Amino acid sequence: MDSAISTPFFFRQRSGPMPWSRLESLDVDKIIGDIDLDCLQSLLDNLTFCKLNAKESPPRSSTGESLAVRGMMVQQLITEYLLNVQESMNKSESALKQELRAAAGHVADLDGQLERFGARNKSLKRELKMYQAVVKTCENMLTYYGLDSAEIFLAARASAGHYGKDPPAPFDKGHKGPAGLAKTLESLEKEARICMSEVPASTYPDVAGMTDEIAAIVDKIASLRTALSANKALPKSAPAPSPAPAPSPAPAPAPAPAPAPSPVVVPSPVALVVPDTDRPYTRPRPLQPLQRGRFTLTAVSATGVKGKDESLQAYLKVKLGDANIANPKSKAHKTKTTKAANAGGKLEFNNEKVNFDVQDPTSVENKDGVVFMEIALYDDNWMSDKCVCVAKVDITDEME
Repeated sequence: MDSAISTPFFFRQRSGPMPWSRLESLDVDKIIGDIDLDCLQSLLDNLTFCKLNAKESPPRSSTGESLAVRGMMVQQLITEYLLNVQESMNKSESALKQELRAAAGHVADLDGQLERFGARNKSLKRELKMYQAVVKTCENMLTYYGLDSAEIFLAARASAGHYGKDPPAPFDKGHKGPAGLAKTLESLEKEARICMSEVPASTYPDVAGMTDEIAAIVDKIASLRTALSANKALPKSAPAPSPAPAPSPAPAPAPAPAPAPSPVVVPSPVALVVPDTDRPYTRPRPLQPLQRGRFTLTAVSATGVKGKDESLQAYLKVKLGDANIANPKSKAHKTKTTKAANAGGKLEFNNEKVNFDVQDPTSVENKDGVVFMEIALYDDNWMSDKCVCVAKVDITDEME
């Protein structure tokens, strides 16, 4: 269609005589009655592009009718058919335009749904990570108390499927008899041997004198395991004779036991280790995901400050996204984290820690959806206050 519009129209040169003989044999009434479009199509080129001679008079048919009139009647039929074709094409064009508009509206609706589904997917991913962290914490707690999380979940499912009955054990292999007892005795023997190995190293004299008693307990458990594995009757131990009661001396006042020191729980900070910042851009990954809460930034090594004298003072600035989340300048001075430059002109930070808070990690993305944590080292000399090196950490994956 574009090529047809761009091509200019021109009238072709006429050639060839008028087909009077075909017009003479043509029956116009029959063409109208039969709607013989093929006959009109065969005459279309001849009547359109033939060369008419004004000096030549049109011949007449055998009935005395002028063939020029018959040719004009055929041209009327051809023109009527072409007008019908043009009207049909206009209607088709209008229908196609309506379908195109409807398709464009449908595409716009799909784009809106895609955007909503994308936002929903991102929210579900964030929620999934949160629930994964909760499940991991629960599994760690169960493991700490000696429980198997998979076994507990299978037992709960079995209980739900056998409501009002005794559910089968989730890992029951069909063993009968003393299988559970043998496993219990094995666990007791291991714990007793560990306890016996730790007794000599104890600083308390009462505990150190229990070696013989623990050894007797270990031998007793070993004999029970041997008898149980051989399907023998368990040995019955005779009750020990009770010793004669000795006169008890006057009870001395027992010293009050010293209170046990309460354990000090030190929260383990999330350490973000930043390597050397000599390069203008680095992309290390944090050791642990960054989440909401209070964290400690550990600058293990920050070298690359050259050409400075010994009067150089420095401090760190931390940026998350486009916002300054902390300015530890004053804290750095209080905790003596500022260091003077060495003789080689380099500034060393060794295990210096700075705390900062993150309240909403989802609000720190830039226009490209990327989250950078920027750690800048500043020269805090009294004559200047400029940045001397910068490290950037891409934490996009940890923030989603």
